[in-house]
Amino acid sequence: MLSFKQDEPRQYDSVAQQYSLEVLESNKESIEAYFQYFDVDSLNGKKLLDLGCGDGQDLFKFAGLGASIYGIDESREMVALARTKNPNGVVEVAKFDTIPFADSSFDLVVSKWALQTADAIEPIYQEVERVLRPG
Repeated sequence: MLSFKQDEPRQYDSVAQQYSLEVLESNKESIEAYFQYFDVDSLNGKKLLDLGCGDGQDLFKFAGLGASIYGIDESREMVALARTKNPNGVVEVAKFDTIPFADSSFDLVVSKWALQTADAIEPIYQEVERVLRPG
């Protein structure tokens, strides 16, 4: 039998649409608080990667602040939703410890509610460091 963490992408696949609606509705204050840390001046023209981008709602907001948006998520259904919301973004099915982008590709890597699902954080940090541009 698979553990929750190993089976998690499949669990999100089966409830992606409903989860997307419920998270947006029930976490409005948290989402607003998160986005207080970002503005057009800090994101305009920046290349941003969202780990665990889910349905792409955050990517949509980041694009509205001028960022070039990229996302990864392990759930195929969440990625499908994210691609629909962000036709000009790049969203891939991938694990956080094997990010499918080249070295030094991004100005900023974010993750709001996803890293707590990781079994081991160190390999993820190594990948994030790899894909971030120096400085």
